[in-house]
Amino acid sequence: MEGGATVTWQKPDFICVIDYYSTIDVKFVTEMKLNYYGLSPKSQLFMILEHENMTDDKLMKIFGIGSSSVRSMRSRIKSKKKD
Repeated sequence: MEGGATVTWQKPDFICVIDYYSTIDVKFVTEMKLNYYGLSPKSQLFMILEHENMTDDKLMKIFGIGSSSVRSMRSRIKSKKKD
């Protein structure tokens, strides 16, 4: 949230942030976990940051990815939404 990048993060790092965010917005995190099949912790963080209204430029910086990868992540997340 403070402008850092997650490029070197591993799965436990993403899980810690998700656990922390669940203390801030338990409703969103609960709904996210109930409404999507098998989202990775990285995808969950992506959704949290979008929920916090992060711009694509900020998402690219945080995840160390390009604009096409941002679109790809959105598409993969959308495909895991339960009907």
